[in-house]
Amino acid sequence: MNIRSVLKLNRLHRWIKAKIHAKALILLYHRIATPPIDPQLLAVAQAHFEQHLDVICKYYHPLSLNDLCRAIQTKAVPPHSIVITFDDGYSDNLYAAKPLLEKYNIPATVFVTGGLIGPSASLWWDELARIFLQPGPLPRVLELTINDQFHHWEINDFFPADSEKHEIRKQWNVLEESDPGSRQTVYRSLYSIIRNLSSRET
Repeated sequence: MNIRSVLKLNRLHRWIKAKIHAKALILLYHRIATPPIDPQLLAVAQAHFEQHLDVICKYYHPLSLNDLCRAIQTKAVPPHSIVITFDDGYSDNLYAAKPLLEKYNIPATVFVTGGLIGPSASLWWDELARIFLQPGPLPRVLELTINDQFHHWEINDFFPADSEKHEIRKQWNVLEESDPGSRQTVYRSLYSIIRNLSSRET
């Protein structure tokens, strides 16, 4: 492990320690993977996740979610307790995270989206990213009516997958203040619109 990695782990330890004002902290993960695009910053690389687990093993008390609930009921929560959870049930939770959790003997809870089980199933935000942020042709003009509101976008950028501009733009995420192109602008707008729709409207 190089000096930079050690410094990162020390910062992670200090960050977690600062967050645990009470006796327990629940960490929420989504993906353990390195996807080609990650506009919502949902993914943690497998190597980084293992570093997280190493820090947790050395300095904290990992618990299952059920054990934490029981400890809260009996008012016997161990100090510096940490619970690991995963949202949405991505397959990499099984293939990438589970072996590492078993290696470090750390329990975790996975919340699975029951209606999206199968090789062809995908979450709407991943579909949105695939359509607008991956290489491929798009209409020059996109017009949609959502909840009786008319939306109009002009899409004027297309770059091949092996182009330098695409390599730069695929690193983009929603925390950035500006959008490098119209595809990112459309993605950001549609994400906000769809996220605010009710389950009945979607």
